[in-house]
Amino acid sequence: MNTTNNKVYWGINGLKNVIECNENAKWHEVKVEGLEKSTKYFYMVESDGVKSKIYSFYTLPHENESFFFIVCGDTRGVWMDGKMQAK
Repeated sequence: MNTTNNKVYWGINGLKNVIECNENAKWHEVKVEGLEKSTKYFYMVESDGVKSKIYSFYTLPHENESFFFIVCGDTRGVWMDGKMQAK
């Protein structure tokens, strides 16, 4: 199912940063830049008004190394009128 209003909230102490991805698609990609090394970050995803739980990841201990990760999930939500409803 395509979504059009998507945001990733992220930060070290709270979710103070937001990246928007508002293309009409099933798969969305965001690029987070300026992360500090050896740091725990928190993030939450919002898609068409439905928010995920808050998750975390750690950055690498070495500078100038890039990495990527993919988050795929089965929302296990309930779809009504083409939109996922939170449980």
